[in-house]
Amino acid sequence: MKKCRFLSALLTVVLLLSLLTACQALPDNDQTLASTPSSSKTVLPPPIYTTTAPSSTTTVPSSTAPAASPDDEPSGLAFIFEGYGCYVLPGWYPSKAEIDYLYWVNKTTKVYVSICEEPVIYCLTTNTHVYFIKEAEPTNIYVTPIGDFSNHQLLSETPLPVIADGLAFKYYGPNSIILMPDWTYSEGTVDHLYWVVQATKEVFVICDEPVANYEYSDTHLYFVKASEPTKIYRTPIGNFSEHELVYTSTHGNVSDMTIDTYTIQKDLILQFVADNKKFMILDLNTGEDHFIMEQYYIESAMFEDGCTDTWEEQRELVFYGKPTEEAKGAGYFYNLDTGEIEEIHECED
Repeated sequence: MKKCRFLSALLTVVLLLSLLTACQALPDNDQTLASTPSSSKTVLPPPIYTTTAPSSTTTVPSSTAPAASPDDEPSGLAFIFEGYGCYVLPGWYPSKAEIDYLYWVNKTTKVYVSICEEPVIYCLTTNTHVYFIKEAEPTNIYVTPIGDFSNHQLLSETPLPVIADGLAFKYYGPNSIILMPDWTYSEGTVDHLYWVVQATKEVFVICDEPVANYEYSDTHLYFVKASEPTKIYRTPIGNFSEHELVYTSTHGNVSDMTIDTYTIQKDLILQFVADNKKFMILDLNTGEDHFIMEQYYIESAMFEDGCTDTWEEQRELVFYGKPTEEAKGAGYFYNLDTGEIEEIHECED
């Protein structure tokens, strides 16, 4: 039976830290309010662009926020109250909270306290701290330790947890929309690679020369320089000046890259196309590469057989290109067991 599936995209989405503000349940009896944080900054290269920050009387810290222990799961969550009927925990929202204000709620007791006594536009929770941005100071980041919400500290530099909540972009010109719905950037150099912080709109240089393509995981960004099309470099998110050569292709230029931690859930692999003909796998833990298939022309390709722990369990992939010189450029399924190729057709209504 011919498959009828629509290939929505062959690119992966970045999975990064997410805000712990949610709307999920029914009203419940709320408990009292209180008041808000302290910690420190991670030393990072300065952003190449940011809007002018308003003046503040808060002391800027000189130390860094302590690293969160991965074993210490917070007993509650921070949330910006979005209105009555917007659920924070299943079966519960705070009936006496103020809209756009920041609170902390204990997941078990439903007791909630105020973190900031003025409107907040952004918050992010780690295992030990809550980071937030006030509506009145949209370029300043404050931090408070969980459990000491009256202790607020203004950070002089954007901390790593907030930096990671952003995205990489290749600059195509001042009219390109980078963050939805309408945020653009006008200070870049065409084809150079940058990182923008979602909360503050700070922009950092990743590679100060033309880049052919790029991809990123939760912790690192991988890119290919236009001047070195067979080499894949890696940089840690938050330390973009540190570049490491992780792979040199002997199969041709690297023309497409994908990291998909949804389809491949345990293996950390980079799926890439070499010489616009070969679909390859790079094991990011071992540095070993694996040839998977070759076609007449491949623009992009990735595994597409549901969710598996390892890439070896995958039995099908999809690619956009041409299996033969005479074939039309389209999306195709490729069966790894039989080598059968089937053109992808959109489902009819």
